[in-house]
Amino acid sequence: PYEVPEIISVAADKISPDYLAWLNKELNG
Repeated sequence: PYEVPEIISVAADKISPDYLAWLNKELNG
């Protein structure tokens, strides 16, 4: 599991949910 820095979490609020879902899958396998 990866810890997401707060700055990334803030930026993620502006990123599409589909991209976040993909990124989460990539990071967590």
